[in-house]
Formats: sequence, C-alpha cells, structure tokens
Amino acid sequence: MRQARRLVGHAAISTGAERRDIGIRGNRPVKQFLSVIVVAFCVFAGTGTGWAGNYAKGYDAYLRGDFGAALKLWKPLAEEGDVKTQNNLAWLYLKGDGVPQDLSEAARWFRKAAEQGLAVAQSTLAVMLARGSGVPKDLLAGYMWADIAATNGNTNAANVKAALTAKLSSEDRAAAQVRAKRCIASDYQDCD
Repeated sequence: MRQARRLVGHAAISTGAERRDIGIRGNRPVKQFLSVIVVAFCVFAGTGTGWAGNYAKGYDAYLRGDFGAALKLWKPLAEEGDVKTQNNLAWLYLKGDGVPQDLSEAARWFRKAAEQGLAVAQSTLAVMLARGSGVPKDLLAGYMWADIAATNGNTNAANVKAALTAKLSSEDRAAAQVRAKRCIASDYQDCD
C-alpha cells in the first residue's frame, strides 16, 4: 500500500502540486477529499463510461493495489494523449506496479507528459536523464528539463537544478537554459 500512496500523490499532479505539498501521504481526510473530487468530476463529466469513468476506475483500482486493472484502464487514455494518465502510467513502469519494471518505458511516458507541459513529469524526466535511468545519461538535458519544470512551478525542480549545477560548467548551464527557453517557446516541439 505504501507504493499506492506514492502514486496517489502523483495522480493528483494535474495541479502541478507535489504530494508533500498537498499532504497526501498518510492523510486519510485528504485522500477521501480527492476521491470525492474524482467522483464529482465523473458525475459532471457524463455517465462515467468515457474518459472520466475509466480514469476514476483506474484510480480506484490503483488505490486497491490492483495495478493490472489500473494499467488496463489507463493505458488507452495515455495512448490518446491524456497527460495525467501518461504520468501515472510512467510511475507504474518506474515502480514495476502491475508490469515488469521498465525504466525505458517509464522515461518514454514521462517524456510524453513532459512535452505536454506537466511540471512533475518534467522534473522526474530531469532526474532520469541526470542519472541515466532508462535513458542515456545526459546532464545537459536533465538540467534543461529541471529548468523547464522550475519555470512551470515544480518545487522539486530547484533541488534537481542545484544538484546538477555542481556537475556542469557555467557555459553548459547557459546552453541548457537556452535549450529550455527554445523548448518552451516551441510549445515543447523543439526540446532536443
């Protein structure tokens, strides 16, 4: 259940908030509140059989620890481009919840969410690039994505940037910031 709590915090990231900022971990009233919000969204979004219904069903399955069901419900939504489910699917692959752990697949889904402007996915992708987790190690790209995530309000991104600052020259950091600005200006179409 501890792993489920981790994702719950990330499932709520549509606001860009970190789990510790919104008090998800071990906070039953907050989890209940979020469940009410998800149900209310489903009611107001329609019959619950479309996107909202499948997202909510996947969310509930994840909370129950039924990661396979969450994967089955979320993967089509992620493939259709839903940014929250792309991020959640990435976490399933990163942690090996309901699927064999696959860091490359996790990085692929984080990248898709990052390229849609999701700050928490941008920050996580930055860490994966900096460590070479599932992707070739690339400190410049890691710094770039951390810079973008910080610009988009992710509070953890500042820590990632600080850690990478010690490993990069001032010229490299400046080049990464130019790449970050170009990436943002292109609406995430020119981020390489």
